[in-house]
Amino acid sequence: MNMVSTNPYTLKVIGQSPFDFLFDFVEASQGPFPGYDALDTRPRAGVNEVALVESLGSGEIKGVVESQGSGNFLVLVDRIPSEEFVVRVKGNNGPTVFIRQSSTNFRASNLTITADSSSILEPGTPFSVPFSAMSHEIEGNISIRATNNQGFDLASPTSLFLEAGNRANGTVTLSAPLNTPSGTDVTLTIEAEAPGGQDTNYVVMRFSVFNTVTDFAPPVCKLLSLQSTCSDSCSSSMWELSVQVTDGEGGSGVDSVTLRQGNGTLNTIHANSLSTKVIQESLCLIVVVLGQIMKAAII
Repeated sequence: MNMVSTNPYTLKVIGQSPFDFLFDFVEASQGPFPGYDALDTRPRAGVNEVALVESLGSGEIKGVVESQGSGNFLVLVDRIPSEEFVVRVKGNNGPTVFIRQSSTNFRASNLTITADSSSILEPGTPFSVPFSAMSHEIEGNISIRATNNQGFDLASPTSLFLEAGNRANGTVTLSAPLNTPSGTDVTLTIEAEAPGGQDTNYVVMRFSVFNTVTDFAPPVCKLLSLQSTCSDSCSSSMWELSVQVTDGEGGSGVDSVTLRQGNGTLNTIHANSLSTKVIQESLCLIVVVLGQIMKAAII
């Protein structure tokens, strides 16, 4: 291969290998149990838990490799480059040496943003997510932008004033509509940008929507009236049953009533409680099974 150029250039040679690798940026856990937590943000400059190689130039930071078993490895290095970097893996496959490199370039940030909040979001109730930004080098007004993947209404500051070495605090308020189904997952991203766009960072948080109104009270079925005209000929027989279905004490109310067993016509009338009238024709034997669904219950 011959190349002639009066300008700087970067040469990258790409080959094929039967080996591939996946990795996460991690940091030591701050919880009660030892271990490492995967980062949902850009790593802080000067702190590192992965092996790094500068994208431009020949700078390389070699880490200490610790085998975790089952093909997993933890790599510790003492700092992060200030320039863009990639992750490079070297190893042996018998007598053959292989080298793999991440296809994505990474860049550390001198701007740290953290957030902490409960992971449960209740529909119709404003949900506060406090966050803070910090830097030992950046000063001035930093821009803040908050977004969520569900399009829920949210309110957040558009900027915070940051002093070097101090924290700037803010709060994002997220509101899920009342009709949001329980179990809906929400991803909230808070981005911070230094003055002039010289640096950026972000934090990603994930929440689940859960309706805390849980009805454990069983429904109550009260017989109001029972009328029947049964004869030897079932074709000329008819009966009528009226019952009142109500939710138990402390319940959330009856949402619907269905006929699970039996034939005939089912009529429902909504009042303060739900009254249900069942008219059954051409059957002398009264066998009726009703199913009730509470507004917020598992029965």
